[in-house]
This record gives sequence, structure tokens and C-alpha cells, in this order.
Amino acid sequence: MLDDAHLYELIGTRLRDVRERKRPRVTQEDLARMVKLERTSISNIESGKQRAPLHILYRICAILGADVTRIFPSFSDVSLADEVTEEKQSTVQLGNERIKLPEQVANIVRRLK
Repeated sequence: MLDDAHLYELIGTRLRDVRERKRPRVTQEDLARMVKLERTSISNIESGKQRAPLHILYRICAILGADVTRIFPSFSDVSLADEVTEEKQSTVQLGNERIKLPEQVANIVRRLK
């Protein structure tokens, strides 16, 4: 499961970093004009407040000369996997021990008993 808010914050931060390092310098206003958005939209995208459609993100990357792989974080950076795993675990009695297992594995173990 993804932490959507964190995903867009990371994308925005990375876009801003690339834009600010671009030479010659590209302002939010310049970028907005090239992408056909308002400057406030660029500001909101960079702060993670606005979720830009994928085609807009690709256009921005193309304009800035940035590979999209630099902009998009890895799944592990935005994953809520720990919380999901914890929620989907179940305790199973094996002999004298109680063991926490992923829910699907726990169901298999219960059927084998």
C-alpha cells in the first residue's frame, strides 16, 4: 500500500530541486507557461499539495531535461508495507508456541492441523 501524500511530496521536492539546479534557470512562471499551467499549480505540485497527472509530470521532466527515474521515488520510499503486514498477520498455536504469521500462511497452517 502506498502513502499517497508522501509520494506526491517526494515527487514535488525532486521536481523543485531539478528546476532550481537547471541552467539556465527555469522559474515556476517559465515552467508553468511551457506546461500550460498556472504558476500556482507548479508551486502546489512542488509542495505536494496538488497531484499532477502523469502526462504533466512527464512533460515537466522533459522540459527540465530530467529522467523520470530521478523524479519518481522507489516503492519502498512511499510504502506503508510495515503497517499492512502488521494488520494482516495472525497468531497460530504450534505445539507450545504461539507464532505470528502472515494471514494467508496462518490459514494454511490451520488447515494442516
